[in-house]
Amino acid sequence: MDGWLHSITLEIEGFRFPCEVLFSNGYIRRELLGRHTVFDQITIGIRERYRSIYFSPRP
Repeated sequence: MDGWLHSITLEIEGFRFPCEVLFSNGYIRRELLGRHTVFDQITIGIRERYRSIYFSPRP
């Protein structure tokens, strides 16, 4: 499958992070943010019991 890699700025809760995104010209069943450039810059967690999501702009 062919695609194009672009550097973009992603904004989460008012915090901006540089990241790389691969756009595909084919069908993708599910879109994912990669750990390569996003998740190594933030901390995120899910508290299912309380139906809440935790986000911190620091790894």
